[in-house]
Amino acid sequence: MDIQLPPFNFVTFLLFISFVSLLVKAGWKKSKHQRLPPSPWKLPLIGHLHHLVGTPSHRSLTNLAKKYGPIMHLQLGEVSAIVVSSRQIAKDVLKGHDVACADRPESIGMKIMWYDYTDIAFSPYNEYWRQMRKICIMELLSNKNVRAFGSIRVDEASRLLNSIQSSCGEPINLTDKVFSFTSAMTCRVTFGKVLKDKDTLIRLMKKGIALGGGLELADLFPSSKLLQVLSWNKHKLLKMRRQVDSILDFMINEHKNNMATTKKGNGELGSEDIVDVLLRLQQSGKLAIPITNDNIKAIIFDLFAAGTQSSSTTIDWAMAEMMKNPHVMAKAQAEIRQVVKEKGTVEDSDVQTLKYLKLVIKETFRVHPPFSVLPRACREEFEIDGYTIPLKTKVMVNNWALGRDPEYWDEPESFKPERFENNSIDFLGNNFEYIPFGSGKRFCPGMNFGLANVELPLAQLLYHFNWKLPQGMNPNDIDMTEAEGLTISRKNGLYLIPTPCNPSVGRFLKDVETQKSKNKYSEFPLSSSSPGHKKFNLKIISKKQSAAAIASSVQSQPLKARLKNGETLYGIFLLSFSPTLAEIADLSGYDFAVVDMEHGHGGIFDALPCLCALVSTNTAAILHLPESSATWAKKALDLGPQGIMIPMIDSRKSARKAISYCRFVPNSVRG
Repeated sequence: MDIQLPPFNFVTFLLFISFVSLLVKAGWKKSKHQRLPPSPWKLPLIGHLHHLVGTPSHRSLTNLAKKYGPIMHLQLGEVSAIVVSSRQIAKDVLKGHDVACADRPESIGMKIMWYDYTDIAFSPYNEYWRQMRKICIMELLSNKNVRAFGSIRVDEASRLLNSIQSSCGEPINLTDKVFSFTSAMTCRVTFGKVLKDKDTLIRLMKKGIALGGGLELADLFPSSKLLQVLSWNKHKLLKMRRQVDSILDFMINEHKNNMATTKKGNGELGSEDIVDVLLRLQQSGKLAIPITNDNIKAIIFDLFAAGTQSSSTTIDWAMAEMMKNPHVMAKAQAEIRQVVKEKGTVEDSDVQTLKYLKLVIKETFRVHPPFSVLPRACREEFEIDGYTIPLKTKVMVNNWALGRDPEYWDEPESFKPERFENNSIDFLGNNFEYIPFGSGKRFCPGMNFGLANVELPLAQLLYHFNWKLPQGMNPNDIDMTEAEGLTISRKNGLYLIPTPCNPSVGRFLKDVETQKSKNKYSEFPLSSSSPGHKKFNLKIISKKQSAAAIASSVQSQPLKARLKNGETLYGIFLLSFSPTLAEIADLSGYDFAVVDMEHGHGGIFDALPCLCALVSTNTAAILHLPESSATWAKKALDLGPQGIMIPMIDSRKSARKAISYCRFVPNSVRG
């Protein structure tokens, strides 16, 4: 959980006026008999807080752990905390002492926004929590209900696709569009419809989650009544909660009235939505601990935090990583288009067969877990690894560090979905180097709901569209800066250019996984001494242009600079139009590829599968045309033996529309 501190001048002021009273209090008391884990050096009053300023807390904690070990003690003002950064210690804490540290740390923001901790995520470990967790698993987000929400997911995914379709060819803020999808999805599941005040509610909840999910000065010095009164965020959060209350109270009363008059739920086709279920249980009189309207609102807040914020953040990270790793996107798209073929859309049932997409999502959770630090609080004293962990100690399991530990992960900073092939690591909290949904008593009960809200829309985005970066950007330019908050989201929006992919392309990709390799490759280098290196070009050429106009449109391409600098570009000569998924990944290492269309192939559409694969790996595709076409190209462009490079072929319309990238093909690869 990231720590958010007020501006320095305000911190200085509050520290000054509180200094005398705080030093007298018991914040620094420590039994001489306790053996705490190692710590970095600390300052009077603030303890180790200065070590966490300047970078996101999960990164600061990871850097400290490299020096002070996998279990570390920090004094955060008056709050005593331990930080866990290794698989074995995480297992000892979350499995061996699960109940001993099953509480959540207290926070002013969470107390306000989660209705005095009466939700599930931040409730103390007690009978109320056990009752509400059981309701969540059995009644709200059961596997049966998650499947029943499928029609809503498909409908909202269609709205997302239509929204993107209307902006094809232009840069769009995909981050915002995905967040709009997840918020609409959560609204319909919760309330049975998209609220007219949805945007206001989402804005307030999003801001409340950001403020309420961080720690502030008053949380670090809980004994100071003055800091409680002068809390940095308290008054903002109280105002926001009053606004949220007015919207949620209206919706709850509307549901009550509808249930009383129609005896039906407010969900799709008269079924129950989340609020209906909670009201039914509230009115049944069968609960051991009765629930109030405020309790219902706290559960709603949990749903929006997980179903909206976490799901959209995961999709956003996955798309950003695939844009940085085009070979991953190529494999994912090839798999989806092979499975879906000509159906025209991805259905929930299709998602279960998309093995590589599931690996992509797994890898996204590894490098970008929704919650960077899993917070616990000790209900009782316990010992671990020879150290004493006192009562009320805050326990922070650095989830982000576990997923990037080189002891457990090969090339941990690289995005490699294949690492999860043929191994048993899963989401269920039993592999402690990989616990994106937590583990033990506090394992996330909404995991299946969250996964479903990620898998289907991500599959739809990859099936229906090809994606490229705005002009002038390359994959290394994608901003992966993390934002501060309860979840690790990207700081800035992801702007991409979508182009529609005709679903019929799926038929060209059949057998892409089953085709066996048949000596498809011969390699050749292209250096500055190669003939024709000055003619590496980029230009969209209309079919209506004359030969002279086409010839005059040839412009030098940025790759020319690489050749001038003495760099050697590597190409590959392909004799097949049906590369396997593994072969597609291999292509990502080449700068260009020549596709032989001279021997027995009728037209450009026969090469579509291969071209789509090349485009997805950012490998320039050169068509080696039949003799008649090559002769025409030679005369029209006066470039000698030549090929025509197609940057994207995703429909018959785009195939007719343009020829681009004209350059020589070295004589060594001619037939």
